[in-house]
Amino acid sequence: MIWKEYFKINFNKPIEDEIIKSLREKKKRFEDALTKCYSRLETIEICTSNSKPEDALLLSKALNLDILNMLLDYYDENKIDSIGVNTNYSYKLKNATISKLFQDYLNSVNLENLEEENILKIESSLSELLYKLEKELKPSFENPIDNFKKRIYAQSILFLIISLISAGSILKYYIDTRPLKEDFVGVSYSEDKNTLPPMEDVTTVSIKPENGWETKKISFTEPKSIELLEIDPIHQNKARIQLKDLKIYDEKGVILYQKDLLIDNSGLSELLKFLRSEEIVPGKIVIGRAVEMESIGPNPKIFFTFDKKIEKVSQIEFSIRSTKRINKFQD
Repeated sequence: MIWKEYFKINFNKPIEDEIIKSLREKKKRFEDALTKCYSRLETIEICTSNSKPEDALLLSKALNLDILNMLLDYYDENKIDSIGVNTNYSYKLKNATISKLFQDYLNSVNLENLEEENILKIESSLSELLYKLEKELKPSFENPIDNFKKRIYAQSILFLIISLISAGSILKYYIDTRPLKEDFVGVSYSEDKNTLPPMEDVTTVSIKPENGWETKKISFTEPKSIELLEIDPIHQNKARIQLKDLKIYDEKGVILYQKDLLIDNSGLSELLKFLRSEEIVPGKIVIGRAVEMESIGPNPKIFFTFDKKIEKVSQIEFSIRSTKRINKFQD
């Protein structure tokens, strides 16, 4: 069956007439016999590897008979019980190539010599003979029914692969383009810049991604001392995030610290002196624009480290917006 046949679209199964039916039955007998021959060859290999030359020779003689009977059945001849000494079977094996392959094999081996080198030669010759016979005879069994089944099977596998790739592409597109769901910002702090904030002391406030800038305020019931501030801007992967400013107030509303989170002529270098992150990479860098980041995990974190401890903090304020990473902020 040539490769072009696999691309034909035709779901009408060919009719199995008596000729095709007989050929397919003959193919089944040949394949079964060939399988048994290979199985016996494996047994010979086991005997050879376990230093049992007598058993290997006996099995080799039996395999010779199995191979000959397989060929006789192929040419619609009666099977035999033994191979005669110096008997030429070419008149029964009605193909010169096949007859020569089998006869050359018989003439090349010595089935009485128990030496290891001879046993290995027999084993190798049998393996080569079976391979050549299979290669020569299998194409003759080609028929419309088997070709139809092979084509349908190949096309089904191809269709399944295309379907899986298409489904994966659609799923990826959906995941990449669906809007971010409603989320929350987490804010925590530490009095020592070398100590991470405790996980249980996180204050949260809700956010609505895709809705533009939101100003968030976190208030404390008691004044705090802060040297390290952690902001968890979102809890979703593949998000585009911007922070515009950061303000810290005391209980009277006086600004203790203020920072515009804008990219200046030095790029990110100035911001990186007091800002670091986890599960976040820089986004689009534009001079004069608010710092942009992209989450690469479900729990991105931004840490602000101050030059000195800020005392009596009562409120933290910042502006934030977020969207799907595949989208772009319009301004």
